[in-house]
Amino acid sequence: MSLTLAQASTIVDAALGKARDTSSAPLTVAVLDSGGHLVALKREDRSGILRPDIATMAGWYRSRAASWSRTAARCSARSASRATRRTATSAARSPASKRRD
Repeated sequence: MSLTLAQASTIVDAALGKARDTSSAPLTVAVLDSGGHLVALKREDRSGILRPDIATMAGWYRSRAASWSRTAARCSARSASRATRRTATSAARSPASKRRD
């Protein structure tokens, strides 16, 4: 899903509005798309000089972590499915699984 500049700007404004409502320290808000590319960034007055870099990198790492988590979940599900099939196949072939009366 792509993120438009208008959507990113709305997200930034909402985050800064919430920060003002809660009387938090000056913020820098960065919005990145799913590929980890910067779409919008706003830095409030008196926010630290390194905050834009920190906010951008934090967003990038979070987007990568989410991507890695989704990939790991898919791999895990595939591995579990294969293991279940192998277990079922070996149990069906095993002579110990057949009862002798």
